[in-house]
Amino acid sequence: MRSTTGRRAFTLTEVIIVVLIIGILAAILIPSYANASGAAAVSATAVDLREFQRATGLYAIEVKGDLPTTNEEYRLGIAPYLEPDATLRKPPIGGAFGFHVWGATDMAAIGIWGPERADLGAEIDAQVDDGNLSTGAMRSAASTGLLFVVYGDASAFIWP
Repeated sequence: MRSTTGRRAFTLTEVIIVVLIIGILAAILIPSYANASGAAAVSATAVDLREFQRATGLYAIEVKGDLPTTNEEYRLGIAPYLEPDATLRKPPIGGAFGFHVWGATDMAAIGIWGPERADLGAEIDAQVDDGNLSTGAMRSAASTGLLFVVYGDASAFIWP
């Protein structure tokens, strides 16, 4: 004779219903997660660009507006105004940061070369500039990435 200790197994119908509910919840939450991670990458990239802009402004005050002549001198010049290794890390949208100076025009820019999420460029531009990659201080740069003029007159710049 079987002993009944109050144990009961799940029926196949109950298991299928639970799996369906979990599948529906996953279908709802996964797109939301993808959107949230894109928004986080946009915000983090915008924060980095604003920090580079702030550091460039402080550096320019220190050197009385006489920017260095090489990109590497510029990167090293703003480094003390940032957290350690900030100029060496990758952008949150992927790719690499580039630091550019044009001595003849007293202009400095930060580039994001080869971003993995280039589709987020306009959203980043909306947070740091005018939201239009065809105007303002941030532009799409010859299909290689984004370029953001952080010091100097962006309207006088000849865009690549």
